Amino acid sequence: MKRKLLLIGIDQSIPYLLDKYLSEDKIPNIGKLVQQGVSGKAYCCPPCDTPTNWTTI
Repeated sequence: MKRKLLLIGIDQSIPYLLDKYLSEDKIPNIGKLVQQGVSGKAYCCPPCDTPTNWTTI
C-alpha cells in the first residue's frame, strides 16, 4: 500500500513573521497543521523566483 503525502507551501512567507503569528495563535489552522504534522523552512537558491523554486521541490 502506498502512503500519501500532502505538501503545503506558503510562497513568499517571511519565516520570523510566520513564527510570530503562530505563537500569537493568529493563524490557528496553520498552527494545527504544524503541530500535528511535520514542518520546516525552505530557502531558495538564485534565481529566487516562484516558478523555479516550486519546480525544484
